[in-house]
Amino acid sequence: GATPGAGSGELRAEMSGESIGSEVSISSSVAAPEDSGSKGKMAGIGLTFTRADGSGGLPVKRVKDDGPAAVEGSLKPGDVVLSIDGVALDGLDQKAMTKVMMGASGSVAVLEVLRGGKGGAASTVHLERGATPGAGGSGLGVASAGSVPI
Repeated sequence: GATPGAGSGELRAEMSGESIGSEVSISSSVAAPEDSGSKGKMAGIGLTFTRADGSGGLPVKRVKDDGPAAVEGSLKPGDVVLSIDGVALDGLDQKAMTKVMMGASGSVAVLEVLRGGKGGAASTVHLERGATPGAGGSGLGVASAGSVPI
């Protein structure tokens, strides 16, 4: 359950590794403070993946409605993320995966993606960690105008 009185900006990493087939759920969220001048807050990228099938990368299971991936808008379930910030995702455990996904709020995560899965068009997506819809002048938003073909 939630911890009452959790401090503003406190990291809440939500991970569930239920033994349901070969699925793994790794997602993260951050409670953002009202002022955008705070440094050192950690945030995720707003994606949930299914377990790798050994062909490289991790398929996107879900794009979190209010997360950075949803703000950027181009990632869809079924896309395969090969790497984040140059770190290959295939074979990472949950702890290592969370470390790769999380970063300072406002930092840019660079994802190498196969659109629509294996055999899809390769592209690079830039996500601003902690970006949320309706950030209203807080300086959070999309780090680039969509994806750039490799």
